[in-house]
Amino acid sequence: DLDTYFRIPDYQRGYAWRDDKQLPELWEDLLDIVPNENGGFHPHFTGTLSLRRIPNQELANEAEKEASEMGADFYDVVDGQQRLTTLVILLFVLGKYLKRAEQKEVVEKFIKTSKKSCRSLIYRFAYGSNSNNNDLFLRKEIFEDKETLPYKENVYTHNLKRAKEFFKDRIEELRPKQRENLYKRVVTALVFDIKFIDDSLDVQAVFETMNNRGKPLTTLEKLKNRLLYLTDKMNESGKEELAQLVNRGWGTIYEQLGKNAEELLDEDDFLSAHLTLLRIP
Repeated sequence: DLDTYFRIPDYQRGYAWRDDKQLPELWEDLLDIVPNENGGFHPHFTGTLSLRRIPNQELANEAEKEASEMGADFYDVVDGQQRLTTLVILLFVLGKYLKRAEQKEVVEKFIKTSKKSCRSLIYRFAYGSNSNNNDLFLRKEIFEDKETLPYKENVYTHNLKRAKEFFKDRIEELRPKQRENLYKRVVTALVFDIKFIDDSLDVQAVFETMNNRGKPLTTLEKLKNRLLYLTDKMNESGKEELAQLVNRGWGTIYEQLGKNAEELLDEDDFLSAHLTLLRIP
C-alpha cells in the first residue's frame, strides 16, 4: 500500500540477523520460489507481521503527522522486524541493478516518498524516532542519504552494514534476467500473515508469545515484557506513563549493550551486575 509506513519502536533491540545463518537461509528461500503457469510465481508464505497503528500525536515529526492527516497509515512493527528490515535492505540494493523505471519504483514504493503538501520526504521504513542512532545509520549508509546527521556505530549498525554487503555480493553474481526475476519474486510472491494490535499495552504480551521465529527473545526482553504486563494489571492511574518509562529505560539499555560494533554485550552479565548493585546496602 503506497500510504503505509512502518516504524521499529525505540524499545526494541536493533537488527540482529547475521550473514552466517539467517541471510543465506532467506536468500536460498527466495531463489526456491516456484514459477506458476502464467509467467509469475506462486505465493510464498514469509512469516508473521504484528502491527500496532501509531496515533497521530505519537508520530516523530510534522511531515509524518501531515501525511497521517491526509490518510497515510503508520504502524509500529511489534513482531517481524528482522525479516522486514532484511527485505527492505535487499530491495534497496537490488533496485540499483535494475532498469531506471524499476529503480524509481523501488525507491517510491519501498524506501521513501514525498506526499503533496508535506514538508519533507518520509521514509517508508524507519526506526522509531529520527534521532535514533540506528535510524541515522539506516538512512545514511543503507539508503545512502548523504544529508543525514552523524551516527555512532554499534553492533546493530554493523549487522545492517553486513546485510547490505551480503546482498550486494549475491546480486552482482546474477545475470540481468535473474535480477529481474528476483525482483518479481520479492514484490509479487512474498505473503505475510498480518496481525493488527489495537492496545499499546497488550502489544507487549503479544510480542513475547508470538516471537517464535528468527532470533528468540532474551531474558532481558522477557523481563521487560513481564514488567509491562504487570503495569497493565495495575488499577492506579498513570500506568501508561509507567509503561513509557519502562520502554525508554529498555531503549537506553539496548543502546548501551550494542556499543561494541563487533558483538552485542552479554545481557545475562548485565542483569547479574545490575542485581548485584541493587543488593549493595
